[in-house]
Amino acid sequence: VKSCLNSALSEGCVPHGVCSVLELSTASDTGQEVKVEEGEESVQLPFKTTPHLSGDVRVVWWNSYGKVHVYQNGSDRPEEQNQVYRDRTEMKDDPLRTGDLSLTLEHLTIRDSGYYICRNMHLSLSLSLSVSVSLSLSLCLSLSVSLCFSLSLCLSLSLSLSEWRSERSVVLQRAFVRFFKFFLNFL
Repeated sequence: VKSCLNSALSEGCVPHGVCSVLELSTASDTGQEVKVEEGEESVQLPFKTTPHLSGDVRVVWWNSYGKVHVYQNGSDRPEEQNQVYRDRTEMKDDPLRTGDLSLTLEHLTIRDSGYYICRNMHLSLSLSLSVSVSLSLSLCLSLSVSLCFSLSLCLSLSLSLSEWRSERSVVLQRAFVRFFKFFLNFL
């Protein structure tokens, strides 16, 4: 368990079976909210606009890491998105005709916390929507040595990049990882 947790924490994620609750929620100005429990693979970031948009509209989803997804001229543009999100994002078929510019984000990790902004651009027209994504992580560890001795530790970390700038969040994540590594030395 110790090496498994060390490995997972150094990569910024926690493996299945170790984490008791993994919750990802998105909320937009329209009050929509999506919660993702541990083991779920994806979340949909909603954005609906006017149907039958012009074919030369460029749709870009952004977050603090840069371009999460780009759609232009009737197709996705993976070469323009941040490497972290390649093969992890998808939009519905024919989004300009339907006006559904929602984005599905797959293979979730704690690094997916933060603000997501969708912009669709056509000449001087620019519509945008901010979607807040927060990831909450609870980790419970128990150690039983004998029938008469038991040690339990429950910790909870909630990261919301809507309250922290990216730099502060990285510092908080590193402090959290250092704490667990320190704790694991006693196991």
